[in-house]
Amino acid sequence: MPGLFLCHIIDSTSVQVNQDLLSVGLSVGHTAFDLRSSDSQDKQQAIAEMDAGHINAAIQDWQHALNTVTNDAEAMIYIEDAQVAASGQRYLTVVAATTLSETPGDNSTSVSVGRDDLRGIYMAQHSFQC
Repeated sequence: MPGLFLCHIIDSTSVQVNQDLLSVGLSVGHTAFDLRSSDSQDKQQAIAEMDAGHINAAIQDWQHALNTVTNDAEAMIYIEDAQVAASGQRYLTVVAATTLSETPGDNSTSVSVGRDDLRGIYMAQHSFQC
């Protein structure tokens, strides 16, 4: 069914870890997990647009996020996902897992690894869709 973007199947929740409120779960653009960068406001706006069913507006917000952080793979992945969903064409869903949370004393190492994982995932997704 065109337009059904798995929004009723995939979900996330927030959990308290030390002083941070972290998102845990699966998302196809309805949750931004990497909110520690300077494009977080644009990504949160994109999430609000997705929740309202405004896919093209969400794509514009993610594009704006990419103008701020040019290598933000989470935004790139969500743009690709939304473009495929908006096309009405059949698509294959692949699930990938990583972490974007810091553990005490890791000096952002785990966040950096997670962002690198997402960049690799985006590269595979983009090459598959071309």
